[in-house]
Amino acid sequence: MMFVAKRMKKSTTAVAAILFMLLVTRISSSFAVEPSASDVVAPAEGAPQSSLGSPGNLGDVKLAAGATTGGQSIAANPRNSEMFVAVFEARGFCWVRTSTNAGRTWAEAKRLPMPAGAEICGVPAVLWAADGKRVYAAYSYWVEKGLRFTKETGAVVSHSTDGGTTWSLPGVALRDRDEFARIVSIKLASPNQEKDANWVYLVAHLPGYANSIRFTRSSDGGQSWSSVQTLLRIPNSIVADAYSPSIAGGRGGEVIAVWAFQFCGTACAFEVRVRRSGDYGANFGVDVPVASNNDQQVSAAIGRGGTAHIVYNVNDAGASSGIYYTYSTKPPYSQWSAPIALNDDDAGNFYYAPSVTVSKCGSGRSALSVVWLDDRVGARKYNAYYTRKVARTGEPWSPNLRISEKSVRPTFDVYGFYLASGVAAGANDVALWGQAWEDYGSRLLWAGRIAPRMNCP
Repeated sequence: MMFVAKRMKKSTTAVAAILFMLLVTRISSSFAVEPSASDVVAPAEGAPQSSLGSPGNLGDVKLAAGATTGGQSIAANPRNSEMFVAVFEARGFCWVRTSTNAGRTWAEAKRLPMPAGAEICGVPAVLWAADGKRVYAAYSYWVEKGLRFTKETGAVVSHSTDGGTTWSLPGVALRDRDEFARIVSIKLASPNQEKDANWVYLVAHLPGYANSIRFTRSSDGGQSWSSVQTLLRIPNSIVADAYSPSIAGGRGGEVIAVWAFQFCGTACAFEVRVRRSGDYGANFGVDVPVASNNDQQVSAAIGRGGTAHIVYNVNDAGASSGIYYTYSTKPPYSQWSAPIALNDDDAGNFYYAPSVTVSKCGSGRSALSVVWLDDRVGARKYNAYYTRKVARTGEPWSPNLRISEKSVRPTFDVYGFYLASGVAAGANDVALWGQAWEDYGSRLLWAGRIAPRMNCP
């Protein structure tokens, strides 16, 4: 369906079609084996600097050129705060790079394995299990039957037990043989308790004629997958669409699936919606509206104490534009807080690609880290910004910290939602940002290290 908004946007169907046509004509990219000193970009003179106790920008590292990425592109080992894994797509393949020193340097890019007969890889996501013993990479595959129609598409999951050095043959988590089917988004999650480390959840978005959000789960570390559940299906008879599904796992089988939803009757309504499961994803309740968002991007996480956290963007060309945060303190997650604006710039800018992660902070508490892109420095000049807080009543969010030293321009200047970002928390927080989905020429993929400087009680 065509997306209708105050600012011109493409339909998800059109985006998917362009994506797969471009993937087969991808321009070659090169990868640095190990970033040298010249790859690390120090904070530029005049760039925002942190004060004592505020987060600090430790510089950027180039991860790839001519690459695209999604919103779940980087993960930290919860048991080893120096270990990070990042994933991205380039030349029709999916790649992984690893760091064992909290993002200072990164190992050579390695290609993730593809299932037999698959031609194109896309929208990779990465997740570390709660016990730190296994890291997962999920990504789409596509098999063409002629004239760029689909013979088969789906999502596969590979895993590594040596920190991302070697990867298993991928197992198929879901597949679709509709000739118009495409997967434009994949997200992973797992419970946040070590005793449930073998559980992993996957949610995928298939737009167009097969417009749906689908969910599957594994209880054995990704070796086998359950029957696919359709969490949302939009019939072609109505003017509606869904975007950017996110998934989060908590304690005792708690799972939430979150997405942005648009419905047009006499006027268009935009909402963030959530569905909750309390039995490891076996059954989901009805979807609950959380907030009005007027755009397409959401990210979700569940903290150690069971509080659910959501960030989302609003772009209405007015005073309410920004990055917003809301939370729900306990299951069934039917009551949500009033939204809190996380951006501290003036109104009137555009905001995209919010990403939230939750990490341990002291005894029994959680820390929240959020990263996004906006154009406050100039029209169509997008930079990555970061904020964080201890997840405790009365604790403030830190002032926005600009972590990108060079602005990123989207593929099409008017389409800011072609940008993507992600953040993971370890010895340092490490954010990743760059181009999403499409790539004309050389588009750099960046990783930025941040010193959170939090006092965890």
